[in-house]
Amino acid sequence: MPVLLRALTARPNFDLHGGGFGARRSLAGSGRIAMNPTSGDELFSDPDWNAPLDADGLIARMPRDSTVRGIFFQNAVEQVRRKQKQDPFGREYYKLLSYPSFELAQVLCKASEILHPDLPLRQGLRRLGRSVFPALRETAAGTFLFSVAGKNVRSAFKLTSRAYELFSSHGKAEVGAVEDDAVYIELRNIWTFPDSYHLGIFEGALAAYETPGRIQVQRLSDCDVDLCVRLG
Repeated sequence: MPVLLRALTARPNFDLHGGGFGARRSLAGSGRIAMNPTSGDELFSDPDWNAPLDADGLIARMPRDSTVRGIFFQNAVEQVRRKQKQDPFGREYYKLLSYPSFELAQVLCKASEILHPDLPLRQGLRRLGRSVFPALRETAAGTFLFSVAGKNVRSAFKLTSRAYELFSSHGKAEVGAVEDDAVYIELRNIWTFPDSYHLGIFEGALAAYETPGRIQVQRLSDCDVDLCVRLG
């Protein structure tokens, strides 16, 4: 059995209606405002896609022991190869192996510049992120995990915590309130551009489930972001 599938089946404490695998630690006990959407909505705003992004400075600050799965690399590299008919990266990345997060950030920035030269870097990273969710769902682990959600995007978002555990060594995601019109997600220790690239991943999930919506953010630090996914 592949290592990611073993990780899934080894953790049976799944409660889709109560928040999925991520229900082990609810935001309700953390005091985060995201669990009270009525009073906390004013803290979320639309991303400023034109804001400057010091990618080199961020990469220099990234923990060197933080890793992510190769599928994120593959997704970006393959898009560049299709456009250029060549590989400017000079390295093969394997879907289920782990690689440094800072290296992913470098690959994402280079891919964004090649694929979206006329867009601000934040927008380019966002576009790259949008293609990630379908790729994750096509992996054996992703198919196994997201099959539980069926065609319901809210059920899929409840699996966010487990998905991040599978595909990232340091980054954590917790699902807060899941309302009829909004889902609140807390991203922590996510160094690979949480308010652009990872926001795009969630936009890709909305598109995959054919669900209209928009995502607002509360940026706490370079690697900590709260997301409000507004549905409909």
